[in-house]
Amino acid sequence: MKPLNKFPKKFFDKYKEKPVKLQKYSPGMRVLADKYVSLLNQMLAGQNARVGVIGSVAYEIPTADVEVAVYTTKSNREAVINILESKFGQPLQREKEFARFEIPGEEWELDIHVYSGYEALVSEKLTKFMLANQRLIKEYENLKQQSSFSRREYQYQKDLFLNRITESIPENF
Repeated sequence: MKPLNKFPKKFFDKYKEKPVKLQKYSPGMRVLADKYVSLLNQMLAGQNARVGVIGSVAYEIPTADVEVAVYTTKSNREAVINILESKFGQPLQREKEFARFEIPGEEWELDIHVYSGYEALVSEKLTKFMLANQRLIKEYENLKQQSSFSRREYQYQKDLFLNRITESIPENF
């Protein structure tokens, strides 16, 4: 399938060179993610939104944060974002098919990603594809650890990896 964005390496210059603090996966991370999945499902009842755990917590590998996805339709996206803003404040990032809320925590930062359109399709399929391929999860874990010496390099390498994997997902997956 077609990847979301192919950014030039220069795009990643906006990230600092400081190291990324990866934390070993802990079942407590999943407990936190599941707590927010439940909360979001309650908050968004009747909105036709799907909620799930994504990223490294879903794969049970070291991570810098806990991520939960909210998948919306194009028609309910703004209503969902408005509901989330009433509880969590303004999103840190807001684009056409993506928004990101950051919830600081005592142990782990939690990010809520709101997806719609093609970005939602890619995120859902990527998560399912990775979970079906343990070899890819191990490769991703190794890449994250090897590039964590620099936020810039970490983001760049993750982008290359995730685009490569997305391109390998069959359309009918």
